[in-house]
Amino acid sequence: MFYIKWIKITANQKESRIDFAPGLNIIYGPSNTGKSMVLDCIDYMMGAGTHRFDVNLKVEKIQIGIDVNGEGLSISRDVNTQSFEVISHVDGIETSTYKLKGGKKNPPINDVWMKLFDIPLDTKILKTQEGKPQALTVRTFYHTFIIDEDRIHDKASVLKGKHGLGGKVGTPTLTALLYLGTGNNYLPNLAFIDPKIKKAKDEGVLKIVNRGMGFLERQKSSFDDALPLLQPVELQNKINQTIDEIGAAKGILKEALNLCREIGEEINKVMRQISEDEVLMNRNQLLLSQYKADIKRLTFIAEGNMVSQKIKTIERCPFCNGELPHEHEEDCIGSAIAEEQKIEMQVRDLQSVQESIQEEYAALSKKRDMLINQRNEQEEKIRRELEPKIRQLKKQLDDFKISLRFAEMNTMIDQFSTFLKQERDAVENEETADIHLNVKEKFKEVFKELLDTEVDELLKYCDYQNYLDSYFDIDSYDIVVNGHEKKSQGKGFRAFLNTILAVAMENCLEKMGHYHPTLFVIDSPILSLKEKDSKRDSYVTEPMKEHLFRYFLTRADSPQTIVIENEIPSIDYEGANLIHFTKNKGIGRYGLIDGYQE
Repeated sequence: MFYIKWIKITANQKESRIDFAPGLNIIYGPSNTGKSMVLDCIDYMMGAGTHRFDVNLKVEKIQIGIDVNGEGLSISRDVNTQSFEVISHVDGIETSTYKLKGGKKNPPINDVWMKLFDIPLDTKILKTQEGKPQALTVRTFYHTFIIDEDRIHDKASVLKGKHGLGGKVGTPTLTALLYLGTGNNYLPNLAFIDPKIKKAKDEGVLKIVNRGMGFLERQKSSFDDALPLLQPVELQNKINQTIDEIGAAKGILKEALNLCREIGEEINKVMRQISEDEVLMNRNQLLLSQYKADIKRLTFIAEGNMVSQKIKTIERCPFCNGELPHEHEEDCIGSAIAEEQKIEMQVRDLQSVQESIQEEYAALSKKRDMLINQRNEQEEKIRRELEPKIRQLKKQLDDFKISLRFAEMNTMIDQFSTFLKQERDAVENEETADIHLNVKEKFKEVFKELLDTEVDELLKYCDYQNYLDSYFDIDSYDIVVNGHEKKSQGKGFRAFLNTILAVAMENCLEKMGHYHPTLFVIDSPILSLKEKDSKRDSYVTEPMKEHLFRYFLTRADSPQTIVIENEIPSIDYEGANLIHFTKNKGIGRYGLIDGYQE
């Protein structure tokens, strides 16, 4: 639990300080003395991006001292910068330089305030009813417990802050209050998809589906004439049967080719034998020719000898008249006859061998021709029967496969078109605005009864003029008193009722016991009550002002309350920290900034 202990303002090189107590603090005095600047300083130190300080004040730095269960913590910020210097003696809050938005090196100043309020840093709440989350920060709900003079008499609900559209309270404010009151952030279990993104995606899906359906239609029409009469299962059976037939035909072809090869080898063998016989016959023919020539020569010799016997033999040499010898005449003729007979025997043998070779040659030639005919028959069978049959079966197989592909493509197109239709139907039938949480109904469920009770008790305590009845209107998130909406009241009554609702909400959060701000700052809750209300044409009673301030006095130390007013009721303020700005040089404190005077 914490409270603001002091605020220091450095302006025009001079430091001014204002001290606060844990309970009720009332800053009062004339206008233009710097009272509202106290709230602006708190707002600026809680992470406001810009300040509202008068440039004539020449404000340079703001410092704030905080007491956290007896331990000290200070935050300082130079004006027009994004940095905060934190000096901490509090467990869990480090002394460091913090940034407005935070970064890799410097954490955001929001971390310090979230820890002071004892709220987990990683808390997320709903940004939209559709389930889009956002981080919970102090700036999400700070306007419900820090109410400046511009908003105090607003016609819209005091819960609205600056972020709601028109007079409506923003969803983040409502879900932040729900979390503070219940500890439940009501986040969806699944990741959030922004409705705009979802709509764009759905439109994209529909475009893709429609384009896909058109493409499938064109594809299907392109092969409608090629679709087979048989079903895919029947086609597959035909394919398997054809493959078996091709296998059988290839087996027969292989046997025929093997037979052709064997016949070819046999033909080659026969051809080699024929070649050998031709060589032998040619050689034998040459021998026969030689033998015939030898026989002619021997016959000639023999015939010559026979003729020579008829001629008178010369018994003496004509030259020397010597007697000539005649002892070898008969031997030559006999030798010739014997040689001739021998050759004739060889000729007969050779002719016999030649005849045998010729017979073998003829048989081999016949066998060769037979084998060639057999090979030709097999080759003809292969060429005219087996190869055409295999080609026909392969073509048939290809046709079946093509038909099967067309059938499968047709089935696939039908299945995919069914899927696309289902996707289209799912998108078209899906709710366009899927509300994850009806925030209004949940807020009503959680807070309406509590707020009705708190507002009723506060208005009775404050002796609200002519009070009969009141309730919290869930449509406007505001108070209706005696049947009159707050927006129909004058500024004074609007300021008073806005104060009542803000206090009632603070009380509800405290009683619910989860998280509640231990700080309440309000500027001018009764400022306009001293003026005539032009719409109602009546004056508001003093008891309303007095009882409101008496109520503040009863709140003890929790939460720390800082009330800023021009004039305060004349009651006993024992226990309160009164800070009076006199706007008088000779009496008390002139204003917030020491040394500054109009």
